[in-house]
Amino acid sequence: MFSFSLLFPSGLVKNELVKVVKQNERKRLQQQSTHPFCSLDRMLVSSSQCTVQFNHWQCYSQLDLVMAQLWPGNVSTVLCNFSIPEFACALFANLSSNDLVTLLACKLPSGGNYSKKIWELFVQKYSASLEEALDKYSNETPLIKLPSPSILDGISVIKVNKFSDAELENVTFITTWFQIRLRPFLASASTDFLSSLSSKNFSCQTYQVVVKAFSTEEPSMEMTQKISVIAHFIKPFLSRPDLSDAICFSNISDKSNWLIKNFGNFSMYATLNDLPTLNANISRYLDLLQFLDLVQLLDLLTPSQAAELTLISGVLNSTSQIDLVFNRLEENNAFTKVDEFLTGLADQVKDIKPAVRDVMMNRTIKIISTEFAQFQTSNWTDWFKVKLISILPSFTAEMLIDAVSNISCTNYQVIVEALSNVSVNIPDNRKQELGAVLVKHLNQPNQQINQSACRVINQTDTDWFNANLGHFSSYLSFSQLTQFNISWVGTVLKNVEHVVSIEKEWDLEKIRNEALISIVEGRG
Repeated sequence: MFSFSLLFPSGLVKNELVKVVKQNERKRLQQQSTHPFCSLDRMLVSSSQCTVQFNHWQCYSQLDLVMAQLWPGNVSTVLCNFSIPEFACALFANLSSNDLVTLLACKLPSGGNYSKKIWELFVQKYSASLEEALDKYSNETPLIKLPSPSILDGISVIKVNKFSDAELENVTFITTWFQIRLRPFLASASTDFLSSLSSKNFSCQTYQVVVKAFSTEEPSMEMTQKISVIAHFIKPFLSRPDLSDAICFSNISDKSNWLIKNFGNFSMYATLNDLPTLNANISRYLDLLQFLDLVQLLDLLTPSQAAELTLISGVLNSTSQIDLVFNRLEENNAFTKVDEFLTGLADQVKDIKPAVRDVMMNRTIKIISTEFAQFQTSNWTDWFKVKLISILPSFTAEMLIDAVSNISCTNYQVIVEALSNVSVNIPDNRKQELGAVLVKHLNQPNQQINQSACRVINQTDTDWFNANLGHFSSYLSFSQLTQFNISWVGTVLKNVEHVVSIEKEWDLEKIRNEALISIVEGRG
């Protein structure tokens, strides 16, 4: 770095200073430049958006001339008139930390999308003043989202990548750099920067300092950036098999704080599936779960994350623990939370302990039944055929009575089909109870099932029978079946053996005769 005090004797007047600068510039242009980014007569500045060519003499010597004219006066008055590339390639620009703060303050928010190479050159050129300048800039800068990650990439190459192992494990050093100096730029961190961080030899304590720094900037990040912090920094670091403290577990005295310490504000964007896949550290993760208080952990999780937790932690085997989950879901906006929770469980649960399933069904129906009056067909389908599917075998006759009251034919048949689909897991006595509710509903006067619309999509009596009673017709008594004035003989004959087992007073011959009589008389 050049100093004007060395280049120019104090007795020279300003016009002589300019003359010297011009002479030096002409000399330099007569020699082949060894500058890594500047050719003899022009400089090529590349960015992600455009490529601009600057005539070296017309552009960069102009900055040098202005600086020479103002030196050692107040150069801050003209700093914002020149670009970052101009300063990066200037010959004699010797900026103080205050000058750098002024320059960054006027250039960074404006959106100058300069390349990583330009920023590397800029940081290298003003390295002596940079750290003090970053301290001051951080203190003066609120939460911001810079348009380009290039400045942070440039600082990383010149400064961060040269941190020693001792510095990477020094809490005070890392706190100063990440929570102060680099803080204004973290919301725009590139995937390259994040990936580079994940490979550095932080201790767990200094890693957690860095996570805290990113958490400070999380409110100003786009969602894709938040996910990127997890995917390219947090998860890769915690997954490293060479960590002396696997998944940074041992250095936390209160194990329930593990998620906050290691994920910070990004815990709500991580899936619990990220955690058990931490390479060989799964055993340590399972150890962690034993220390976590379920109530405290649930307070940190979104409903979908709580669903993931129930799948991996044994909650589905405990009625008391599933009660704790629903206690959390019922706090504020219960319907939406249960919706998200059950969506996370849909098609993921192979086997739920029946007692636990009963608790889940009871607590769920209390929450969602308040919205039944507003349900459209799409809602009934979504809930009964998707979201409730894993717990629907615990649906009771009392719940069915409430669900089908004041319901349209189409929506009634959605419920019947959904229950039929899980009937294999419903106890026989409950099937009979559910069937009895269906029969009673179908025989109610002035209800929509008797409207002609209910038969438009069911052209035959058999279709009507299947749509409106489903598999539960097999668990109805003969006397219940005879209440419907339709040609039900095919259904009766198919299920006659089962009907006999239910209603002992009817013998097989009598049932068959009754079926034949109904055909002869043309019932239905």
